[in-house]
Amino acid sequence: MISLSQLSIRGKFAIPLVIITLMVIIISVLSISSSQRLSDEASQLSEIFVSGIDLSLNADRDLYQALTASQSFVIASEMNSSTSCVILVTVKVTLRAV
Repeated sequence: MISLSQLSIRGKFAIPLVIITLMVIIISVLSISSSQRLSDEASQLSEIFVSGIDLSLNADRDLYQALTASQSFVIASEMNSSTSCVILVTVKVTLRAV
C-alpha cells in the first residue's frame, strides 16, 4: 500500500476531490429521487382530496337547498294555505334532488 508521503502533490489533491465529487453525485441522485417521490405523492394526495372536497361541497349545497325549501314552506304555510301547496311541490322536488 502506498503511503500518503509517497504520493505526488497531484495525487494528494486528487484524493479529496474524488471523494467530494462522489459525495456530490450521491447526494444529487438521492435528492432527485426524493424530489420525484415527493412530486408523485403530492399529485396523488391532491387527486384524493380534490375529489373529496368536491363531493363535500356538492353535499353542502344540496343540504342548504333542502333547508331553504323547508324554511320557505314553513313561512308560506303560516302566511297562506294556497301558497303552501305550491311551495310543498317545490320542497318535494328539491328533496328528491338531494
